[in-house]
Amino acid sequence: MNHRALSVLLVLVVACGSPPAAEETDGLRRGQDATLTQQQTLAAADAMFDFDPTLDPTKTAQQNAAAIAARTMSSLPCAMVSASGTTVTVVASNCSGENGVTLSGTITASVVKTDSPATLTVTLTFTNVVLNGSAVSGTMSMTTSNGTTFQVTYDLTRANETVTGMLTAVGAPGQITTSGTIVNGGTSALLTSVVWKKGDCYPSNGTLAVTVGRVTTTYTFSSSTPSTGVVTTARGAKLQLPAYGSCPSQDGGRP
Repeated sequence: MNHRALSVLLVLVVACGSPPAAEETDGLRRGQDATLTQQQTLAAADAMFDFDPTLDPTKTAQQNAAAIAARTMSSLPCAMVSASGTTVTVVASNCSGENGVTLSGTITASVVKTDSPATLTVTLTFTNVVLNGSAVSGTMSMTTSNGTTFQVTYDLTRANETVTGMLTAVGAPGQITTSGTIVNGGTSALLTSVVWKKGDCYPSNGTLAVTVGRVTTTYTFSSSTPSTGVVTTARGAKLQLPAYGSCPSQDGGRP
């Protein structure tokens, strides 16, 4: 899922459909805050190892660490990458990767392998890291038995708030699909089959259900969302995700 697309301000879309209610606008704003770190850190992980795949649980932890180092050198050529045994360290300053992530700070990847059955766990530690303008610290752990399907857990801090969660991330050529829950500052965001195609401004499929107190609002991404930034609520109201850089288009993303 796109890691730069979400910020803190919404623009209402002038389009057909019901006008958004206040709780729908507030829910999407809070949902963006809750999912922003998840999206950015998955993009950083993808820059270090492809989800489709780089990792191979049949190989040793050291061999997989070497593969992570090689992948990172290719996708982030502006970063300093070093490998020692089962640990890879990436140091960058405003370094842009091929999948759109811009990174400053230090990320350390530690690889652990277990047998019977063979699984790999890669833990990323973020130290003084800024991903696409958002400061992130803490850890993110990803466990896989096949190199393409990962169980992901978060223990992070963003904007002085704790971000926790558990997701399943499934890689395929050119895209990542995520499902699971992220909690940030009392807001729960449930992602269901959310598809981000690498290089797209926004997700192109799936739903985001945001719970604030007793109110849950569901937002749906569509094939037009990457180019327009528009999501739809269950009532048919349309909301526009905020523009960033040249995304979603030069006209501000209006359909």
